Amino acid sequence: MNPQPLISLLALAIVFAPIEPTHSASHPITSSQTTLPAKETAIDRLVVSLFKANVKDKKLAALWNQRREDFQQIFLITLNERSYLDAAISNNEYSLREDKDTILDEARDSGVDGVLVGEYQGTTIEMALRSGATGRTLARWSIPASKLGDQGDRVTISQAVKAVVVEFPYRGFIIGTSGSEAKLNLGRRHGVKVGTHLEIFELQGSKPNLSSPKKILGELKITRVNPDEAVGEVIRSYFPITPYSKVAFSQSGEKEDLDSAIDTRYNDRLWLTVAGEFNSLDTQLSDDASNLRKRQYQIPISPLMAFGLGYHRLSLEAALGSANNTSNKVNYLIGDGTLEIKSFRSGYKAFIASLGAHYEKFTANVQPGATLPLTTITSYSPLLEIRAQFTTSPATKIFGTLGIMYPYFSSDPDNGSTNSSLSGGFSLQTGVRVDLSRHLGVESGAHGRYIRMIMEQSKFETAEIMFGFFTRMLILF
Repeated sequence: MNPQPLISLLALAIVFAPIEPTHSASHPITSSQTTLPAKETAIDRLVVSLFKANVKDKKLAALWNQRREDFQQIFLITLNERSYLDAAISNNEYSLREDKDTILDEARDSGVDGVLVGEYQGTTIEMALRSGATGRTLARWSIPASKLGDQGDRVTISQAVKAVVVEFPYRGFIIGTSGSEAKLNLGRRHGVKVGTHLEIFELQGSKPNLSSPKKILGELKITRVNPDEAVGEVIRSYFPITPYSKVAFSQSGEKEDLDSAIDTRYNDRLWLTVAGEFNSLDTQLSDDASNLRKRQYQIPISPLMAFGLGYHRLSLEAALGSANNTSNKVNYLIGDGTLEIKSFRSGYKAFIASLGAHYEKFTANVQPGATLPLTTITSYSPLLEIRAQFTTSPATKIFGTLGIMYPYFSSDPDNGSTNSSLSGGFSLQTGVRVDLSRHLGVESGAHGRYIRMIMEQSKFETAEIMFGFFTRMLILF
């Protein structure tokens, strides 16, 4: 009999076996030590109630009541995607000052730790998190309310979820211990991995809320992880650690940076890039007419410098270079400006759509006695960029980009302009980004571009094919 399958099953059972509260060698960790304040501020599962209309305008109240179930559904989905919380829907409506017994009944019936209640007050959405253990208010948020409608609701929901996620002081809590190990209600899907360091703390005061000062209890290093739970070793212990002790990523802002990194290009921050690139350009012609040949730029692999600047969802990038031969000295400028307009996120994958413009100019300085003189070409077009990216951590993402340039406008002194409705092209880019620190990162990859142009006067066709490699130094502020 082969014992290997039995050994493998036994090993898996040991790794993910439930950890019951026991005593630690340094500090006792038992259920009896758990205090009510620690339990009532430990929120894992919650229900989101229907937000009540609290406005004098009856028409506005009626409109909100028509939309609030959709608002609740989208809010719930977004909150579950972007936080460790396990949220469910309540069909009940509660005010911000609902009596405690009613909140306790809801929590007990729904089997949750907290109840999120809210009111639509016309210009704001007011939200309160109520404890499922005591009914007490643990946090309040006031969110500017956009104009009611599909787009306005999504903006308001995004702001509301971000407020909850960012202002929550912890990212999970301890649910059991064994010796020097502790088990958490966080797992791989929450951004936890083997080697992650977590700070252990408790909120201070006899009646703490989510804004109360922290008392640092120790530090935990993750040793085993599955999708929904993790086990770690307590590597520092300053005070007794009990069930419901809170944990947070010990690297400042790690989880918030992960949330931001997943569905934005540059983490919602001011950024600057300086890049070195090697590009080649080949132009193909449908006819050997002398004037058309002046557009036949053929540049072998050549170095150039590129720069980028942006903030939040705006990106401005430009590349500068030059090339020489016996006939011409060429300087060229290529630039893109885009603004993120839509993003779709699923787990750690995201698709980001951006809209903007593409511009390029090739300036030819013809040398004396040139046998193949070139002409100066200026081109521009609208640009639709679709970016797919996979974020493996706050510091690392893999990306690919498709750019669509149509209609394409191009002109030169010798051939006139293109027929823009028949001219267009696309670009492709793929690479990887690694952040070396909170303010410094590197991007590296390859890109290419194909543009087909039909000249308005001659109806002749030209095609530009560019290919190259890049390495960018990214500075985040």
